[in-house]
Amino acid sequence: MVEDQLIKDGMQIGRDYNREAEDYNRKGGVAAIAAAGTVAVATAPAAVATTAAQPTTLPAEAPVAASDNTAEEMLIFWYNKADAETKARFKEYVSKN
Repeated sequence: MVEDQLIKDGMQIGRDYNREAEDYNRKGGVAAIAAAGTVAVATAPAAVATTAAQPTTLPAEAPVAASDNTAEEMLIFWYNKADAETKARFKEYVSKN
């Protein structure tokens, strides 16, 4: 697994992570995800021991439009990860508020 950071100078309010991730992937960063949904493997420095990485298919999640805000994306993400009982409690909470 290869990790990298999305660096942004200055104030960190209202970042558009979707756009930043798309730009990062388009530029081919070391942890970029290829358009076909596989992980792009970059060459590591010779001083670092590496193992051969295999392409990974990303899991199918609920479609989220690029114009949605981060809070909504996170709600959808965690809702999809929840079990049926937790989803029912969340629906009850939302209907009361």
